[in-house]
Amino acid sequence: MRAVDTSRLSRGEPIAAIGGAVLIVSLFLNWSESFLGNVSAWDAFSGIDFVMLLAGLVALAFGLATAVGVAARLPTGSALIVSLLGIIVVGWSLGWDLEDADAGIGAWLALIAGAAIAYGGHRANGGPLVPWVRPGASGPMPPPPA
Repeated sequence: MRAVDTSRLSRGEPIAAIGGAVLIVSLFLNWSESFLGNVSAWDAFSGIDFVMLLAGLVALAFGLATAVGVAARLPTGSALIVSLLGIIVVGWSLGWDLEDADAGIGAWLALIAGAAIAYGGHRANGGPLVPWVRPGASGPMPPPPA
């Protein structure tokens, strides 16, 4: 078994991993109140709860893979995939929070966790999400690759 070495981590991996852990916990917390009582994400949704669980597990595994030194085996662009999963969670959670007047702590934590996953994936990507945009570059921007 490999030892965890936090010196291998950039700023993005632990942020995404913590966001993933918080997202997984939020799925079991109160998302809404109904006449039946408190409703968790598992009770409220019929499929997106599994997508959010997958996003949390991927973000958590992404951070741990880098910490134990197996990040070289991850597919190219895995940080971008983590960012996109975080954006999906943010969109779904934000929609739920805005539409439900009784949104519970789980829904709000999922929103924060999704933002952390998206930001952590972006930071781990090492720069802009669009590879042909170079911050601070002077002159006209080259066209996107064909």
